[in-house]
Amino acid sequence: MRAVCVVVRHVIETVSGLRVEQLSLPSRRDQDRLGVRASHRGAIVALADGAGGMAHGERAAELAIARVLEGPMDEATILALDRDVMRVGGETTLICVTLTSRANATIDVRGVAVGDSRAWARCRGVWMELTEGQDRRRLGSGEVRPLAFALRATDRVLLVSDGMLDLVEEDVLLTLDSLAELVARVPRDDASAILIRRI
Repeated sequence: MRAVCVVVRHVIETVSGLRVEQLSLPSRRDQDRLGVRASHRGAIVALADGAGGMAHGERAAELAIARVLEGPMDEATILALDRDVMRVGGETTLICVTLTSRANATIDVRGVAVGDSRAWARCRGVWMELTEGQDRRRLGSGEVRPLAFALRATDRVLLVSDGMLDLVEEDVLLTLDSLAELVARVPRDDASAILIRRI
């Protein structure tokens, strides 16, 4: 049996006044992809989770992240991306969030999601799920129903793959000060998260 090296990826970067912390705990077949790029007064952040057990889930996730980093995402763009992912093969979830820094040290959040990955934002100390009630069908299924969301004046945003939710309780995730707290206590099982806050 051939040994496989699995590397935990934990990256913290500053993008347009935002602290963006990415954590990926891959399994041997890593199908999660994360993406971040600067935008006007903020950042665009995305998480795609290629469907495990399907061929080309990682290719589907890579295509989704590449499109997010090319330009803005909305419901119409997601529907077009769904057709492109079908041509590549495989399926993936996608959460794409545009974050805009405000003068009062808060963040405006606008985004779109498909599949079963989830997102929350904290506003005045209260976490709100941005992806509540979203349809679980993934990009590449030909049947996506994108969920658009927006929230003003937040101070933190958290995106997680379903793999992370399988390993860590939601209330634990929402109390973390840093994703680094998960590295030692969570097994490597294709789980990813992104935590964003103002600096």
